[in-house]
Amino acid sequence: MSSQSILIVEDESVIRASLRKFLEGHNYMVGVAGSVEEASEQDLANYSLIITDIRLPGADGVDIIKMVPSVPVLVMTSYAGLRSAVDAMKQGAAEYIAKPFDFDELLDTIKELLSIHSTTDSGEARPMQQDKGSGMKTGAELPGHEVNQPIAGMSMDDYFVRFVLENQGTMTETEIARRLGMSRKGLWQKRKKLNIPRQHPRKT
Repeated sequence: MSSQSILIVEDESVIRASLRKFLEGHNYMVGVAGSVEEASEQDLANYSLIITDIRLPGADGVDIIKMVPSVPVLVMTSYAGLRSAVDAMKQGAAEYIAKPFDFDELLDTIKELLSIHSTTDSGEARPMQQDKGSGMKTGAELPGHEVNQPIAGMSMDDYFVRFVLENQGTMTETEIARRLGMSRKGLWQKRKKLNIPRQHPRKT
């Protein structure tokens, strides 16, 4: 298969067919399966990305993560609450998207995941500067950084979580990464570590 091949695991035929048509229209090679069992009959390691629903006949979609840990898994769920998203990411999902999803947002997420997993990170961007007075790193010294300054005594992880959650509805991933002084891959890895589900910027 090509380096841009995607497997869709979805039991609802209408959704499966529409996703396949959409992705093939963007020049991806697409495979399909209606369950984890059906997906396991294919060579999963040959895919660049797997998109799976959580709720499937038989095994849950997240079980695919354990079957092929080398391939990023994008989880779709109608259970769009924070709990289900965090649980999926804790089990190793690369990202999640809630149904009903916006196809443009889905495409952006797919492109980002494929980019992250198909390239070798050349190193983090300039890290956040250290505030010698408080011992805290701060975004205050970053170019253009004017919001959400860390509070004294707040850990960097707490600051990161707060900044991302407060701004991901209005900023792109690139903007958030720039403000935090890291690469987009670094941001993605930090999200994974802290189990922060992604919210796409609201369209105006």
